[in-house]
Amino acid sequence: KAWQTKLRHNQERAHDDNDIKKKRDVLKPYTTTSTKRSIKSRIFCHIANMSSTAEVFAAMGVAVEGKGGKALQRKFKGTVTFTISPSGKTYSLDLSSPTECTVTEGDAFDGKADLQVSCSEDVMMKMVKKEIQPQQAFMKGMIKIKGKMNLAMKLTTVLAATRQKLPSAKL
Repeated sequence: KAWQTKLRHNQERAHDDNDIKKKRDVLKPYTTTSTKRSIKSRIFCHIANMSSTAEVFAAMGVAVEGKGGKALQRKFKGTVTFTISPSGKTYSLDLSSPTECTVTEGDAFDGKADLQVSCSEDVMMKMVKKEIQPQQAFMKGMIKIKGKMNLAMKLTTVLAATRQKLPSAKL
C-alpha cells in the first residue's frame, strides 16, 4: 500500500506540473515494457557478436559428413561457392559426390560451381538464424545468385542442416 500511495502522489505531482518528462521519470521504474525492450536488445547484440561466418561454415562441414551428408547429397546434388562480401572470403560446398561431401575455404571449383552465392555477412547470419529465407533475400536483392536456380531453391535444406549442428547458444 505504501508504494501505491507514493506512486499516486508522484503521479499527481507530475500531473500538476504538466511536465511530460517528469511523468515519464515517475512512471518508468514501475513499467516493465522498457526493461523488456532493453533486455531483448542486449540479448540480440550478444547473439550477433557470438557467431561468425567461419563458425557457420565449420558447422556446415560437420553437417555434410557421414549419413547426414549422404542424405543432403541425395537432395542437393551439386556444388556451391559462397562469397561473403565485406571480408571477401570464399567457401566451397561440394555435394556432387555421394562418397565425399566437403566444405572448404576458398574457391575449390575455380569459378565453375553449379551455384555461386554472394552476400554480406549480416545476410548470411540472418539466413542461418531463420530471420530471412534465402528466397526472400534473393527477391529483396540482399543475395546474388548465379547458376542453377533449382539448387538455389534447395539452399534452405543445407542451412537447416547447418543450423542443427550449431550450438543453440550461437542461434
